[in-house]
Order: sequence, then structure tokens, then C-alpha cells
Amino acid sequence: MGEKQNFSFHIEAGEDYKSRRLIYEEPGYKLIIYIEMSGVGQFDWVACDTELLKWTLPEGVLIPEEKKLEILSRLNDWCKKKKIRIEIGPPLEMKKYSLLMRRKGIK
Repeated sequence: MGEKQNFSFHIEAGEDYKSRRLIYEEPGYKLIIYIEMSGVGQFDWVACDTELLKWTLPEGVLIPEEKKLEILSRLNDWCKKKKIRIEIGPPLEMKKYSLLMRRKGIK
């Protein structure tokens, strides 16, 4: 039998139809990541990586870079199993984002 996971992900309804809260929990810690419906075909949901700076609980405690990478890796695995495409990256201004997409050949 496989090792029991000591963490979990789930998605809760947001304030409106185009937003959700992605919840990550492990013993003693909780992280709520605000995600929005994506406007591009490659992803279902998008979020800013600034959401991974501090734990929601315990409130305000910094998330070390190594833990942030672990959470993102776990999220990637979870998304594959659930067939959900979530992109978490740095915030971009619309002008910069459009330029980036054009350079990648995506309109």
C-alpha cells in the first residue's frame, strides 16, 4: 500500500462564478489561494504566485521558498489526477502579457 498523504487540496466557491478558492492544508498549516477563471485556452484557472508568500493559518507566517516549490509540485500532481489546468505565476500587466503571448505565437 502507498504512503498516506499528510496534505490535501480542494476547491471552494468564490465570490462570483469566475473565482474560486484553492485550499491547501497540511498539519498545522492552511493556505488559501485565490484563483480566477482563465481567459486563455491553455489553462482552466490562473493565480498569482504572490499568493504563496505567507500561510493563511498560522496567519502571516512566511512560506520558505523550498516549501513553496513543494506545494507547487504537489499541486501539479493533484491537477493531473483531477484533470484541472491551473497556472500559478507572477502577476503581469495586460500589455506585457499580450506581448508575451504574441512572442509565443498565441493570439
